[in-house]
Amino acid sequence: MTATFARIGLLAAVGLWGCAPEPTLDTAPPALLPMKPLPASPNEETRAAVPEAVKVELAVEVTLPAAEGPPGRLWVHAMPWARVFVDGEDSGRWTPVRALQVSPGHHLVELRAAGGAEHRVEVYVTPGEDLRIVHQF
Repeated sequence: MTATFARIGLLAAVGLWGCAPEPTLDTAPPALLPMKPLPASPNEETRAAVPEAVKVELAVEVTLPAAEGPPGRLWVHAMPWARVFVDGEDSGRWTPVRALQVSPGHHLVELRAAGGAEHRVEVYVTPGEDLRIVHQF
């Protein structure tokens, strides 16, 4: 009884505030506007209405200027140890690597563990920056 009374009280309060009443089964849905069916495949009529497609090819080549200034330094640590390659060149060093000097700009740093596992990371080194790379295989 209490739940029914609370629901009736709530409905009465909603009606008093001007909200829409609950929908009933005898309420008809709004009328839908008729739509013209689309053709299954393009015909002469639809082809004439649509202009021919224009093929546009765009080729963009971006060359970033080399950053100038003092070299940056890479501090590289990996577990287990790994050989360090910078831009595809073997640095000749195994991790941990301390203060490996690189020119400012973008570089690809590769770590190659003895078991064959590899890790690659692209970095951007600003002039004079110390950049740390830590990886666990």
